[in-house]
Amino acid sequence: MVNYISKPAYQAAKHVGIINGHNLRAYAGPLAFWGVATVFTIGVYTEAWPRFRSAFYKKIPVY
Repeated sequence: MVNYISKPAYQAAKHVGIINGHNLRAYAGPLAFWGVATVFTIGVYTEAWPRFRSAFYKKIPVY
């Protein structure tokens, strides 16, 4: 005979490894800074590549 569960038992995880709400708030600023710096660096190094120029840079609206 099969026993069925009427509804799943959910539990909220307080943390996943060392990642929790406090650590995410503490690292939000540096992560945002390095994310913007990474995108800027990729933009600088791929500016002269024709494929990137035609695929991405021509489609950026400049007013």
